[in-house]
Amino acid sequence: MILAPAPTEAEVAGARAALAAADPLMAKAHAAVPPCAWRVRPRGFVGLTTMVVEQQVSVAAAAAIWRRFEEGLGGAVTPAAVLAADETALRSFGLSGQKARYVRAIAEVG
Repeated sequence: MILAPAPTEAEVAGARAALAAADPLMAKAHAAVPPCAWRVRPRGFVGLTTMVVEQQVSVAAAAAIWRRFEEGLGGAVTPAAVLAADETALRSFGLSGQKARYVRAIAEVG
């Protein structure tokens, strides 16, 4: 799994300051929201698929679904593995019907 490099705290602070200087609404948000840790995600197909799986569920639920998804695909989440599984199989891992369709659509172009 290849992770995107995380920006430094100084880079994040600089970006926040630049956005705050460029837009009054961003300035309000910058003033109201304390600095937070940057989350690093895998790149490519796995990263995008992870984001789909994690949407609108708890962290614990997303982790459990991802484990079943990865195991159900034979240990590797790849476009070929996703396309080899039908929507019923993807749903059996815990994906909703819509998420299964999204993941398949991403795999078709991935």
